[in-house]
Amino acid sequence: LFLFARKSVIQLDLANTKKALIVPAFETLRYRLSFPKSKAELLSMLDMGTLFTFRYHVWMKGHAPTNFAKWRTATTPYRVEWEADFEPYVVVRKDCPEYDRRFVGFGWNKVAHIMELDAQ
Repeated sequence: LFLFARKSVIQLDLANTKKALIVPAFETLRYRLSFPKSKAELLSMLDMGTLFTFRYHVWMKGHAPTNFAKWRTATTPYRVEWEADFEPYVVVRKDCPEYDRRFVGFGWNKVAHIMELDAQ
């Protein structure tokens, strides 16, 4: 998975563009879990119910624009549009606006940062 992300960073030319690579987020309810070694293994874990798309049962809007249905079959990066309440995990250039560390605790902190990145 790391190699796929690295390949995507190069393919999207993130070092020279104002694009962000959105990293699909997942979670588990299990205390111990072996990290998947491939997308196929991750998909299998999703199908078995070992993993879930991140916070889907609590706050679907937070990661809905990632379009997990499309991600399941994607073999190359695809365009994702920002939407209100979107709070993805991203890979960006070093010179992008930094996350404001004064945001602490729960309450739109990551959403505000992603909104700023989208505006730029």
